[in-house]
Parts: sequence; C-alpha cells; structure tokens
Amino acid sequence: MKHSFQILSHRNDDRLHLKLVGTFDDDAADRLLNVLQAHGKKFSMVMVHTAGLDLPSPSGMGALRAGLEARGRTVFRLVFTGEHVPDSFAQRERDPDRNRTESATLAGGRQV
Repeated sequence: MKHSFQILSHRNDDRLHLKLVGTFDDDAADRLLNVLQAHGKKFSMVMVHTAGLDLPSPSGMGALRAGLEARGRTVFRLVFTGEHVPDSFAQRERDPDRNRTESATLAGGRQV
C-alpha cells in the first residue's frame, strides 16, 4: 500500500510551521515525532497545521501522544491548528474564530 503522507515546512522568525498532508497513521506519527525531535529545539514555537490531513486514525493519534510523552520536556511550544487537532490532547483552550488549539501541559510539565 502506498503511504500518502507529507510534512511541508517553512519558518518565519523563531517559529517552525509544519503542514501535515495525507493519511495520518502510526508511520506518519513517527515521522512527525522525528521532525520535532530533529528540528523543534531550534525554534521557540512549532505550529502543526492539520487541515490537510485525511481523517486521522485513532492509532496514529495515540502513537503521537505516546511519543510526545515519552520524549519528555521540550524547549519549544507546540501548537496544533486546523480541523484535525488531536482530540486526545484533552487540556486545551480552543479559539473558535481561528480554529486553533493552544498548547497544553502534559505529564512531566512539558507543553504540547
């Protein structure tokens, strides 16, 4: 089966923008986690735009959450935007006018 997932990126100032496109499954979660680990520390904020995703799989979202929790504290703020913001990130504040979810604190005091 062909894997149709892409991470498009650009930066402005001290922010990294990642646009997710395609099918978000366990492999896609691993790819996103690797990008965050490799490049996130270079920025004060990473914005993950999810509007380009097909309906994400529950296992992909679970793998993303588990991977973020396993990596511990980060030095950047992680913000999800778009219609496919992970529901598993329970503690969050939604801005309905901008379809944006601000960072939330997970176990270990890390913001996601």
